[in-house]
Amino acid sequence: MVTPICMLIHAPTDHDLAEAVGQDLRKNRVQVQASPLLVYADQHQELAQAQQFNNAYFLLVLWTEAVLENDELQLVIRKFQKTARPVIVLYFSQDALPTSLEVLEVIDFRDSYQEGLKHLFQYMKFLCLPGPGTARAPPEKPAWRSLNRHRTRRSSS
Repeated sequence: MVTPICMLIHAPTDHDLAEAVGQDLRKNRVQVQASPLLVYADQHQELAQAQQFNNAYFLLVLWTEAVLENDELQLVIRKFQKTARPVIVLYFSQDALPTSLEVLEVIDFRDSYQEGLKHLFQYMKFLCLPGPGTARAPPEKPAWRSLNRHRTRRSSS
């Protein structure tokens, strides 16, 4: 079995969208394991998710309207942040982003799925290359930060 470098968490009702995102990540040689946010009745399932969690370098959070109703999300994010690994929010919802998530990296998929995917790959490449101990300059135009400009522009209208 291939060890995932990304864990993609999502609401159970967003399974199809998570599969599409996962497929696009795999096409671009990103190892990914999609995992719905669930309260497990079975200890084996919980242990399997914990192992995926430990193997992941990135935590990708598929943020949609369905996730708003899931209480487990904040717990999962906080747990992953304690490990000092990157948490990236894939923002699909038209609802406002909670202030608790504004400190995380947010990739805006609302206007264009393809543009969001492009920005995600740019950011992942920035985090992974050229390697530990080497000074890394961000890309000339940090596209993944564009969400703040969108939020400001939209809130003034």
